[in-house]
Amino acid sequence: MGNYQITHNTRYDFEQDVDGLILVACLTPYEINGQQCHYHKLICQPPSASCSTSQDRFGNHLTKISVKRKTAALQITSVSRATSISYGEYSFKSTPKQNWKSQLPAKETLLIKQLCQQFAADIMQAELPVKVKVERLCSRIHQEFKYCLHATDIHTSLTTLFEIRLGVCQDFARVMLAILRTYNVEAHYVSGYLYTGETLSDGTVTQPASHAWVSVNLNDNIWCDIDPTNNCWVDDRYISLARGFDYTDVIPIRGDAHIAVGQFLQVSVTIEHLLTKTG
Repeated sequence: MGNYQITHNTRYDFEQDVDGLILVACLTPYEINGQQCHYHKLICQPPSASCSTSQDRFGNHLTKISVKRKTAALQITSVSRATSISYGEYSFKSTPKQNWKSQLPAKETLLIKQLCQQFAADIMQAELPVKVKVERLCSRIHQEFKYCLHATDIHTSLTTLFEIRLGVCQDFARVMLAILRTYNVEAHYVSGYLYTGETLSDGTVTQPASHAWVSVNLNDNIWCDIDPTNNCWVDDRYISLARGFDYTDVIPIRGDAHIAVGQFLQVSVTIEHLLTKTG
């Protein structure tokens, strides 16, 4: 069992003052599979920002942030405390409201299916339990794709990912989802955090951003989460934030202000394992 405090800092610096700034944060830990969120708070600077909460169609907790006065910078600090119990298999039933889909995105569907089949047909068509197929697929993606910062961005297509075979956690997750959906296996994109254990002197872990992995319906709404970036099943080192059809459903902070000026974004995440804290 892991008991964590997560501090997720996001800072926007604009080339000139902006007003009418509206953002939506998806930074509250998702309560599922024994994971509990004990505390969550968003702190905004300037403090004049107003916040309101809601849930989306996937059950994710959203916070709408409105900044009505002019500002040249915006700092959003999310502080959460959550307990993550060892994952394993768990029951989760999709509802009509959530409208989970198994098909691929419409764009380039035929080509993507062909690429997925070329990459993993021998695994996915084998007479094996779904969980074994998922584990073998995870291992192949981990072997064939190289983790590489700055090789991709959120707009990189799946066809490009199969071509360059470079990327970060969100790319590994997208590739795995595409292959699973090609073979009609229901799966979710999951965003969250991974406690690596590489601690500073005060017992905290600092990392540049959040993490991403995949949740798979093994059979009859029995699910299991797997991380193709690290080639492992998800355990109590992982803290789930949100789940959706793809990355666009779980973006930690998205904008809705049509800002026409340049901006500079900085993101950092600090994770503290509370059970190891002393003093």
